[in-house]
Amino acid sequence: MIIGYNMMTELSFIVMAAFMVGIMICTQPRSTEIYRIDFGGMVLSVFTIFAHILLVFMASYVSLYDTFIFDFICMIYLFMYSVVLCMITAYVEQLSPNGRKNRRRALYIKIGLVSVYLIIMSIIMLSGKMYVIDDGYIQFTRFFNIHLLFGIADAVYCLIIALKEKRYIAKIVFYGLVIFVPFEIIVLVLQFFVVMTIFSSVTYVLPFTIFYILFHGNPYNELIGCQNEYSFNTRFSVSMKRNKRFIIAHISVSKMYAEGIMDDEEQKQTIIIEKCRAAENAFKDIHIYSLENNQFAIYVGMKKDDNKDLYANIIKTILDEPVEYNGVKVTVSYKMTVLEKNEYIDDIAKLYSFLKYILRKYEQGISKQHYICTDDDYREFIERYNIEKLLMDIRNSRNQDDDRVLCYVQPIYSVKNDSFRTAEALMRLQDGDKIIYPDKFIPVAENIGCIHMLTCIMVNKVCKKINELDSRGYIFDAISVNCSTTELCEPDFYNEISDIIKNNNVDCRKIRLELTESTSVENYNAVYKNMEMLNTKGIRFYLDDFGTGYSNLERIVTFPFMTVKFDKSILYKAIDDENMNTIVESMVSVFKEKGMILLVEGVENEEHYEYSVEHGFDYIQGYKYAKPVPVEKLTEYFTQESNTIDNQ
Repeated sequence: MIIGYNMMTELSFIVMAAFMVGIMICTQPRSTEIYRIDFGGMVLSVFTIFAHILLVFMASYVSLYDTFIFDFICMIYLFMYSVVLCMITAYVEQLSPNGRKNRRRALYIKIGLVSVYLIIMSIIMLSGKMYVIDDGYIQFTRFFNIHLLFGIADAVYCLIIALKEKRYIAKIVFYGLVIFVPFEIIVLVLQFFVVMTIFSSVTYVLPFTIFYILFHGNPYNELIGCQNEYSFNTRFSVSMKRNKRFIIAHISVSKMYAEGIMDDEEQKQTIIIEKCRAAENAFKDIHIYSLENNQFAIYVGMKKDDNKDLYANIIKTILDEPVEYNGVKVTVSYKMTVLEKNEYIDDIAKLYSFLKYILRKYEQGISKQHYICTDDDYREFIERYNIEKLLMDIRNSRNQDDDRVLCYVQPIYSVKNDSFRTAEALMRLQDGDKIIYPDKFIPVAENIGCIHMLTCIMVNKVCKKINELDSRGYIFDAISVNCSTTELCEPDFYNEISDIIKNNNVDCRKIRLELTESTSVENYNAVYKNMEMLNTKGIRFYLDDFGTGYSNLERIVTFPFMTVKFDKSILYKAIDDENMNTIVESMVSVFKEKGMILLVEGVENEEHYEYSVEHGFDYIQGYKYAKPVPVEKLTEYFTQESNTIDNQ
């Protein structure tokens, strides 16, 4: 009791708020914008309650100081209280997409309301109605509690937001607001009329505490004693910013082996607990995190001269050590990737991508896999990561004239016409000043689903070049573009390619599509249907890289291929190996009987040329005649003479 005021609630909640601030600092939840509002609100709550307690205490000793100081502390308290209300409102607003979208406008509104609030309270204070001095003590009047009306208005506003955004707010959040906000209003109304017992801090400390517990707390797995993924993300980010040296061991636990495979989750958990405790005892600066799908991350802080391989081997030894459970020796089946802090993996998104990349790259069919990453791994990954990022941006931009996709061509020599009549369009990517070649980006594009957009861009650019060549009187048959059987599985492939050609007003006969021989076709009927429709329209198909895949002859003959391109490896082997030469002669004979046109790749010298001509190849592609060049240089190979269009 202070001069008749019951302050026990305020004293209790300042302790509670300070305790919660300490917990937030220790647990380090994911540092999102909405969490920073909660943390800032809790910190400000401590100072707000302290200012309130200080005011009541000062009211007992008015003779010891000038009332100006009291007025100043009073305004500080009222200002902090208004900011606390704004932070509660801001948190509730952030729970819905609309609130996050319009947060700048909401900030201006809050600034305006706080300004009005402070003006009103200043007027009350200057008029002398906020408190009276009686017998050496300060007695607060009802006017002092007018700030509670702003608290009630703020609570009503939060409830309105909840009702308005019900469609977008999670149920647990909505029900929490609907239950707690009316309670808060009741408490504030009671505080307005109950002057001598102070408990208004309940209305702002509890909301911040509940927000933390529901959405930001629980960083630990209470059974195995590991922190969660959000805490791991925070630890990694903070360590990178502070330039700390560390290693991370990412561990994926698949099975437990005893006399048989252990399937009981409680048994598995017991083993994992023992491994975690053993790791904690092995290192001084260690943090263990439980990720999803039986995955764990071990963070170990290192000194300047510490050896990462030694640390990694200690962790491996702990994992390999059998654990006795119910009288049976149990071992763990796992895959572990160990990486050291490096300049390439500098944010959490790259870290997770890198771990997936390493697991794919070094996947082995063994029960225990242990791999320590090298500098080459980091460099290769970041190259792939940047390519992936570029490809995703190209795909999402959906610009068929994208300048980052470069169109090169390799002219193809016609044996019959002794001239260049066709060319193969070859793709390159440009990332700043760097040119990226297909062997680097095509596998990535296929893996992340960007290959079709690249094909559409190439077809569009080739169509524009064809229009230019036609307008200038160049004589040529067609330009071919590579595509994948995966694309041809899509029902809309025909329409998309047809629309691009139509929009460019190009004769379909001058566009050809090259398909790489594949081990399998996911949807045979869809591929065949698209090829048939495009073929009917006048677009012819090449079977690319024949001899490097596993397609059977029946499939090749069934599909409407007009031209078969023999891979250079077949050419080189046939020249040196009589058995391979016999096979090539047989294949040439079969395809010729079926009316197919034959093209051979990789012709680099006179010997290759003579073999190709002698064995009946119709077209020759290779460095002997032309290297890949930018599409702008195609005019150096095609002529403007009048020739009958070849039916290649």
